[in-house]
Amino acid sequence: MTQTIITILAVIAFGAFCWFIIWPQMRDSYRQLADSERKLGPVKFTALMAGTLAFIGVFVWLPVRLDYPDSYGHPCHGRGCLFHDIYCSPVLLHAHRWDEISLFVLLWILPATLVAVGFIVLARKLRGTKLSFYADDAE
Repeated sequence: MTQTIITILAVIAFGAFCWFIIWPQMRDSYRQLADSERKLGPVKFTALMAGTLAFIGVFVWLPVRLDYPDSYGHPCHGRGCLFHDIYCSPVLLHAHRWDEISLFVLLWILPATLVAVGFIVLARKLRGTKLSFYADDAE
């Protein structure tokens, strides 16, 4: 009987925590998503969200499939492992398997994209043009 009462109180406390603490922050996030969907349009927004979820899914699935980096002799656990994984990623190119090459490409997409965007922003800044991916450039 006391276990049931404790469980009910824990559920009520968790519900109150979610309602008063988490929901206001999530509500603002939903508003930001709705605003982005309005600015980008439904097709671009859906493609962006689907691409992001697919990238995250593949980025999680490939290291689990390959047991990377543990099975390649470079174990890393904790913070800073992305930089360690990128540094040790050339070992993925030795076997020439599709999943190893795909993981190498995925690991290097993030730094390559950041460098490319940096160059684009710098070039636009030097030319004096504005960089915007939204459908309406007036905002």
